[in-house]
Amino acid sequence: MTASRPRTLRQLRRECRRALYRGVAPRWGGTRGALRAAIRRALRTMIRGAGRTSGTIRVNVAWMLRILSDARFAALVAGAIVAGFSAGPVWASPVIELTDITAGAGGFAIDGAGEFDISGSSVSGAGDVNGDGLADLIVGAYAADPNGLQSGSSYVVWGKANGARVQLSDIEAGTGGFEISGESPYDFVGCSVSRAGDVNGDGLADLIVGACLYSYTGDPIFRGRSYVVFGKADTTRVQLSDIAAGTGGGFVIDGEAANDYSGSSVSGAGDVNGDGLADLIVGAEGADPNGDYSGRGYVVFGRAETTPIQLSDITVGTVGGFAIDGEAADDYSGSSVSGAGDVNGDGLA
Repeated sequence: MTASRPRTLRQLRRECRRALYRGVAPRWGGTRGALRAAIRRALRTMIRGAGRTSGTIRVNVAWMLRILSDARFAALVAGAIVAGFSAGPVWASPVIELTDITAGAGGFAIDGAGEFDISGSSVSGAGDVNGDGLADLIVGAYAADPNGLQSGSSYVVWGKANGARVQLSDIEAGTGGFEISGESPYDFVGCSVSRAGDVNGDGLADLIVGACLYSYTGDPIFRGRSYVVFGKADTTRVQLSDIAAGTGGGFVIDGEAANDYSGSSVSGAGDVNGDGLADLIVGAEGADPNGDYSGRGYVVFGRAETTPIQLSDITVGTVGGFAIDGEAADDYSGSSVSGAGDVNGDGLA
């Protein structure tokens, strides 16, 4: 692979401004100059503010990487800019007031467990994880500190019919779901979360959780890691260190090379190969198959085994799955991944 070329903070800020410009411009009611000024103010408030609050530049970088790697998150930021700065934002009707949801009308709120956890940075439907017939949810909190600073947590919240507010601190204590705790400092577990489908064929929905900055102190640095967590009915906390050791219910998917940031985007893929098991897709926007940051996605076939998967084996074809390579330098292919369903009608996802 081509040697990785780390981006500077200035380059990251420029790329964020361009990405947000593309998202905001179609809905902007003011001048082009006012639009550029609004984006700059938003980045100063959200990114630099986060860096000061945590006392570390890593959150600064994480916010920018998140905007660039997660289309849903970037859309939320763009929407906030429109709402906060545009004289005439365009919104769909009817409007859902989140104050009503917080009050228990039409849904329920899910409150973060700790200060600066940044819970809700990634969220997804989880499927029926515990087999009670209700769809469950998964919430990422990549800056939580269960096993060191910003090791990250994700929370599985059981489906329910009432509008009572959910406290993620209760989930940590084993009420109404379970916590998934990151392995080590600065892993950023929960930077991306998704339902995985039934990967191991036991009839329960499984989960996939990304740790895009995994291997912060290792070699190779920032290769990234993803974790498949098998569905279960109990509320015992899942330690991802147990998953990595092969003693927990699931398996790890390890990135290939330094600065790949694999796991920055993860998703269930459906049954791609027609074997009856749900498959997975993992993005690695920093991979260099066809030039620096051309990016790569990996389809990983479903399985019941708990042995680790090395994405380098997927690339060479020795493990079940295949790689999808970006075309050219700076494409960042894999920055957003998702299952597509049966697009061509051949019976495969």
